[in-house]
Amino acid sequence: MPVFSIDGVEDGGWPLVRKHQWQAAKSIEDVAAVVTLDAGDWNDLHPWNKSVVADRLFAAAQRLVYGKDDVPRSPEPTGVRLADGRLTIAFDDGTGDCGLDTMDGTDPGEFELVWEDGSRHTVPARVEGNTVVIDVPWRRPAAVRYAWRNAPSRGLLCGANGLPVPPFAESIA
Repeated sequence: MPVFSIDGVEDGGWPLVRKHQWQAAKSIEDVAAVVTLDAGDWNDLHPWNKSVVADRLFAAAQRLVYGKDDVPRSPEPTGVRLADGRLTIAFDDGTGDCGLDTMDGTDPGEFELVWEDGSRHTVPARVEGNTVVIDVPWRRPAAVRYAWRNAPSRGLLCGANGLPVPPFAESIA
């Protein structure tokens, strides 16, 4: 799941490719995907930092082939809840305490709310434990998206293990 911004429609190119790669890895037996948004440049599909990619693939292979559940994995969203003007997104990396942070030490970036009419609004977010919280003082959103650009880079989320969170688009019930 590399970062790449060439030859792709901004709101439907590479974000959709990443989404379907991640879904395929979850639904097809003996398949894994790893997040490499932080391992390359926006203008090169092949990440330059091969050792980061190799380490993440090795950990994924250990889980698949040897059943090692104790190897690090990326935190993933496990639930989205909207209540009292706050959207809360819970994350888990299999340890029970993923220790969310950002890769660059800034506030989480790359979050946007999507409304029923398809309009979008980039929103600030903050980490609270194993959750990300977004204040929603205006109309009710239909979905929340994270890193839904061809080359996301601002305040990318990661776990305490340093592994980045995969891009996602989640409906809000």
